[in-house]
Amino acid sequence: MGTLSVSCPSRRVAAITVTLTNPSDVPLRLAALYGSAALVGPAWLPAPPGECVSLTFYYAPLLPGCEDTTLRLVSEEVRHSLSALDIYTCSCSEAL
Repeated sequence: MGTLSVSCPSRRVAAITVTLTNPSDVPLRLAALYGSAALVGPAWLPAPPGECVSLTFYYAPLLPGCEDTTLRLVSEEVRHSLSALDIYTCSCSEAL
């Protein structure tokens, strides 16, 4: 579990990349569950055994404001959340 703070002007996009390692000896297919409509990215992440993999997702806020949200990576093979990232997002009005 980790924590990340992200800021981005509304109606813009910020790319976020997280890296993790599959510590098991079996390949995993991780479902990426995004806790906010402003977080978008791939639905699945393949994680070969013992390898580091990266997931790039995006924070794309439509309106100014802040929220606490999460990204959870859930394995079908082991049937539980392998990783969770608490994300504090904040967007501001774009300067004219």
